[in-house]
Amino acid sequence: MAAAPLPDGADVHHVEIPIDERPHRIRLRGEPLHVAVTADATGMRVWTATDDFGPDRERTFQVYPFHPSLLGRQQELPGDAVPRGRTGHRSDGWRWSLYELVDGR
Repeated sequence: MAAAPLPDGADVHHVEIPIDERPHRIRLRGEPLHVAVTADATGMRVWTATDDFGPDRERTFQVYPFHPSLLGRQQELPGDAVPRGRTGHRSDGWRWSLYELVDGR
């Protein structure tokens, strides 16, 4: 993900979302800036910029794994899924993408 300048007064925070084929409701203020998968590939860390101007809101996210040998996604994406970040390929070929599920499914 490209680095963007932080707004004045912004702080950077991170949350960890489990990689377990399920959606997770997370309270966030701001948009994801960067994502990375934990060393054991059981969670995705999501960094966000927060400021005093916007309220926290509960949003739904899910991490989807990809591998070239599977010819695409392992799971079907819901129609309302909005991409919010992805990792690079690891040496074993795996890559993960973070999607926000707008309807919260």
